[in-house]
Formats: sequence, structure tokens, C-alpha cells
Amino acid sequence: MSQYAYAPIFWYLYQLIFLIIVSPLIYALVKNRAIGLLWIVGLVFAVHLHLDMRHPNTDALLYYSVAAYFAVHRRGLVERSMEEEAAGWKEDHGTKEKKAAPEDKDGNTASVIPDHVRRRCFAEGLAGVMISVFCYRRMMAPEAAVLWTCFYRMAVPMTCWAFACGVRLPKIRPWMRQSMFLYAIHYIVVRFVNKGIAVAARQLAGSVSAAGIALIVYFLLPAIAVMVSYILAKFLVRFLPGVWRVLSGGRKLEG
Repeated sequence: MSQYAYAPIFWYLYQLIFLIIVSPLIYALVKNRAIGLLWIVGLVFAVHLHLDMRHPNTDALLYYSVAAYFAVHRRGLVERSMEEEAAGWKEDHGTKEKKAAPEDKDGNTASVIPDHVRRRCFAEGLAGVMISVFCYRRMMAPEAAVLWTCFYRMAVPMTCWAFACGVRLPKIRPWMRQSMFLYAIHYIVVRFVNKGIAVAARQLAGSVSAAGIALIVYFLLPAIAVMVSYILAKFLVRFLPGVWRVLSGGRKLEG
């Protein structure tokens, strides 16, 4: 096996460490509405003009910055569920009094979403589908601008979130609270597993077993990524809480 076989893994690990350093700078830029918007517009032009910063990639920096801007200035839109909205949220200049949404005997959030909220979520989801399809068609066109790919990658998860907000969901479990950390770490896990499978496949080259193992692992990759991420998250929470706070955006893993 080549000594460089796992180089991409360490490259993404390096980008993750660099992102820990960059995260406070992103927050400093986006905490002001006007400066944050100018920063995002500048990144849009940088992506369009193929100005690759490489540390991290310019398109990744755009995703992080847009997410951070919404989290800071539209936190209620991106972080609270429709169940919680229906149960009652009070906001006063950034402070919140949160009333817990009612739960049924199984611990699931009760079906308290008003019909008008469901209709709004469904309408937002449909709009997201149309935007996603439009961006997809544009990005698949010959010599399409890379910016359409970025817009598509942002529109799809936003669309899924819009639809999910109007659906009765089960109680949040600890392993579901990784969101930002899982996003940061999952590609390293996937890359590592893929490389390991590639090495094993070479040992079984040409056999039916190699193809079967590769196919099974492919479908198991999401679960593997979540499991490994959760184990790492538990480790960081216990031994490196400061690092966990940065990588999780200040979120708690338990409770």
C-alpha cells in the first residue's frame, strides 16, 4: 500500500483543525448584519471567480458563513422546531424564554403543530424543491458556473429542514445532538473507511466477496459515521470540553 494512501484523511483533519481557528473569525465577521452580508457577498464572488483560499476551501467557507449568519441573526428560524414554536417561544432582544413542547407517554413531541404552520412548512418545502431543481439543472448544464453547485448544496438541506419542521418527530436522543460536529468529522470517517475497504478489496480482487463487502459497507457508512462521531464526541465532552464547545457550536450532547 502506498505511503500516501491515507494522505487525504490527514488533509481533511488538517482542514478541521484550521476551521477551529477560523471559526471565531467567522463569528466576528457575521455578528454584525451589514458586515456579515458583505462578507457573504464577497465569498459568493470569490467562488464565482474561482478564487480558492484552500484553507478551508472557499465554497466550504461560504457554507459555514451562511450557516453562521442565520444562526446569529435568524436563530429562531434555523434552530427551533415548529413544535416548540407552537408550544410558545418568547424573544426579547436576543434573550429567550423557552416553554418545553408537550410530549406523549413515549417521550415523543406531541402533535401540537397548528395547521397554518404545517401549511407554511409545506409551502416553504415546495419552494425549496423548485429552487433545488432549478439550481440542479443549471449546474448540470455544459460549462456551468460552480456557483450553481454551491447554491444547490445549500438549497437541498434547507428544503429538507422546511419539510421536517411540519412533521411530528420522535424525542431527541443524545446521539442526535451532534449536528455541527458530525458535519465537521463525517468526511474523515468516510474517507478512512473507504480507504480501508479499498485495501481489503485488493486482497480479494476479482472475487464476489469484494463487491459484496464494498456494497454492504457503502450502505452502512451513514451509521458508521454517526457511531464513530458520537464516540469521539463523548470523549471530547469528558476530556476536552473546550474543544467540544468550539466544534459543536456551544451545543450540549446530553439533556
